[in-house]
Amino acid sequence: MENSLYDRETSIYEMSKEFILFLFFLPSVVFQFFGERKDFVFLIAANVPAFFAYFWVVFSKEITDLFSLSQKSVSKLIIFLPQISNSKISFRTWIFLGLVLRTLMFFSKPILSEDVDRFLWDGLLVQEGISPFSILPKELDLSIFDRSVQLIATQLLNEMNSAKFYSVYPPLLQFLFFISAKGMLWFQNVSAGMAIWKSILIFSELGVLWFLCKILRENGLSIQRSLIYWLNPLAILEIAGNSHPEPILLFFLIGAVYFLWKWNERQKTKDFLLHVFFLSLGILTKITPLVLLPWTVFILVDRKRFSLLFKTSLFATALALVGLFFFRESFFEKQSESGIGVFFQLFEFNGGIYYLLRETLRAIGGNFYLAGKICGWATLVFILAYSYRRKKESAIADFFRSSETIYWIFLLFSTTLHPWYILPLLVFSIFSKSVSPIVWSALILVSYSTYAVIPFRDSFWWIGVEYGILFFFLHIDYKLISSLNPSTQSSSAT
Repeated sequence: MENSLYDRETSIYEMSKEFILFLFFLPSVVFQFFGERKDFVFLIAANVPAFFAYFWVVFSKEITDLFSLSQKSVSKLIIFLPQISNSKISFRTWIFLGLVLRTLMFFSKPILSEDVDRFLWDGLLVQEGISPFSILPKELDLSIFDRSVQLIATQLLNEMNSAKFYSVYPPLLQFLFFISAKGMLWFQNVSAGMAIWKSILIFSELGVLWFLCKILRENGLSIQRSLIYWLNPLAILEIAGNSHPEPILLFFLIGAVYFLWKWNERQKTKDFLLHVFFLSLGILTKITPLVLLPWTVFILVDRKRFSLLFKTSLFATALALVGLFFFRESFFEKQSESGIGVFFQLFEFNGGIYYLLRETLRAIGGNFYLAGKICGWATLVFILAYSYRRKKESAIADFFRSSETIYWIFLLFSTTLHPWYILPLLVFSIFSKSVSPIVWSALILVSYSTYAVIPFRDSFWWIGVEYGILFFFLHIDYKLISSLNPSTQSSSAT
């Protein structure tokens, strides 16, 4: 009797503590409803308590140890390797509260990005039988539409910030945009289209959560580690609040890495085909999963699975032909001039290494326009070299760590690095146990300082703070993971 009463009191205490921590997340919701992109101070002030609560939940054991064992040297603390509480009640509560936060954000309008207007515009064009890759929004004659469609198209056109560029979103996303636009036209309301799109994202996030828990259970790891993604304020803000399609990409990325590991364990062709299936869908969602292809090829060659490599090449060729059919007309020329080519050549945002190289070339009188090309070639060389070195992976943590590192290379050398781009790193870190992606998810919000001034201008001071702290934690990750996992060093040296 006394034990049951004690357990009940403990449960009430834990729930009250979780409720108090949950309140710390709410200022970020308030910002999403009442803030603007230019309100940099409001953005940071609203998310500092959210990240405080997040770190307390994710690192609760380590924070307790830090205070109780503060006499130990920092190098011996395992605060950098989060081990979340094993309380099932706590886990279920936080899953529910994470869903509550997303539900609250569901009713807000995206304020940090106008991308959702472009999503619905592309879907509207597909609905009307027009390729979103064939015409610039600003050049489209809206008189070809019915009156009701004209009103919606005009609203989207006035609110989007990419009217001068062709669409860069791959076919799978275009299909989902089409579904959202279909509902938008049915209800004759842009908000209805946004609601459908956000619903797709919420279901995608639930899929990500399910996949994470499945893999964690299967490998004897605590499912509480999935909270690293589920409660992350950046993920909630950028997906539930600002409607970015990253959870769709994350679902396919997790599946691609998982089934590649599964194939390596069991050598069953079915597993590898599932890897190719998930990787292909990831590429059809966003092109960034292409960076994992060299690693896959090197693994196949190392295992001498040339027949499987040949079959995969045939599948990739067929997929490319389907893509070419979808991207008809003068797709590549237009994308080079006013599409994805512009993204890689002209767009600049929060590009740490790129900015450093550009300003160095400028200072020494060199051609600083070459900075983007140099970063592009460096990305290719480093990814190929690293992928070759990591072709003998065996443990699932190593597979996710290698995927994470490849994405690190790609992102660190990028000219444009919006906050939501780093979410794949956050998911990979759940298995790799690296802390730098978690820290970066908080730091990268300072990149929004760009919009605090007009005309928009990157703040090199804030970027310096962001990358300075980030590289410190990258160094810590490297040292700690290398010391705790000696096999990592040996595998990377083979």
